[in-house]
Amino acid sequence: MIKYRLLLFCTGVFSLSSLSALEYSNELRMILQQDRYSDIRHTESAMILKLGAESELTSYLKVGVAAYGALPLRSTPGELLGPHGHTNGVIGEAWIKAENEGVSAQIGRMRLDWPLLNSNDVSLMPNLFEALDIHARYGEQWELTLGHARKMAGWENGGDPFSFTPISDALSGSMPGFFASPYATDNTSVSIVGLTYKLENQTSQLWGGNVNNIMNQFYFETEYTLDDASVAFQALRQEMIGALKNYRESGSAIGINDTILGIKGSWNEPESGITFTAAYNQAWAKSHDQSQGSPDLCYGSGDVLFTSGYYESAHSRHGARGYKVEAQWGDETFHNLGIKTAHTDLVEHGSHYHETSLTLGKAIEEIVLEGRVIYLTNGSDPDSVQFRLFASYLF
Repeated sequence: MIKYRLLLFCTGVFSLSSLSALEYSNELRMILQQDRYSDIRHTESAMILKLGAESELTSYLKVGVAAYGALPLRSTPGELLGPHGHTNGVIGEAWIKAENEGVSAQIGRMRLDWPLLNSNDVSLMPNLFEALDIHARYGEQWELTLGHARKMAGWENGGDPFSFTPISDALSGSMPGFFASPYATDNTSVSIVGLTYKLENQTSQLWGGNVNNIMNQFYFETEYTLDDASVAFQALRQEMIGALKNYRESGSAIGINDTILGIKGSWNEPESGITFTAAYNQAWAKSHDQSQGSPDLCYGSGDVLFTSGYYESAHSRHGARGYKVEAQWGDETFHNLGIKTAHTDLVEHGSHYHETSLTLGKAIEEIVLEGRVIYLTNGSDPDSVQFRLFASYLF
């Protein structure tokens, strides 16, 4: 009932607002994607239309709504349209935001930008959340973030991307044994607190998260920038709590008790416009049984680890070492043409997992075009290749 009342409220507010006060954010997006695995080819293509608007009611209060409607160009279940692969739609954003003197509070359906839970807008449908997001800024250096999310839609929600489902659904695919047990919780939500400190050449952030009855998370990252170079460090700690801890102690094959450290260095060559990046991650796990698979618990985040590729990550391979090298070039003189190539190498218990990608992108005013090829080598499994074409028009 809350979400429907919120939607009706926003609709009523817009009807009272003059059209000239509305700010529109519309987008037409199309994706064609083909995966080749051994002798199998899986092709899916779809388009999505987003119609969004915001209205500033007063200098302190703003509301916004956005509707998403998707149409399959090739009706195939998969990443783009979910398990059914048919036409679908949702009121993906419907929020109210109050802001005054450096303090803001937003509630409703919205996009999020937290390190361990964010919209990760790289597919057809971004991750969207029913959440509360509060920010308090002190001067130009300090920012405190408080938040709570209970439901999630989008391509990483573990089911129908056009349905707001409990956060637990996004985890159930990684921990089927736990969620099939009597200890499982159907009302899992995420609560976070974050502190960010910024200087001219340094940014540090510390985050704590609680996924009730499942785990606590702690994340730290700091980055130093000097002229054309930068270096960054990160640390991620996860430990099981509550029902999951009890289930593990009673014989579950899944346990969460791991630490991941990382370092990254980047250098930009000013004359050529090329940026080189190298990164390393090391993951440790004190209790984990591989018989049910490794839980990847950076759901809806694009994975914060420095070495993560599009699919491979040390986060979902406990005890792994991750390496990544990347080169990126972009030049406005070629009408915002960009080229990026990256290679990720993960080593886990003597097995190697490789991901190599090449991305070409071009922006022409409100139009964005992108082509991508990803080559995956997963240990003893057959190699796989993904081809992807992406087009977006903003209006």
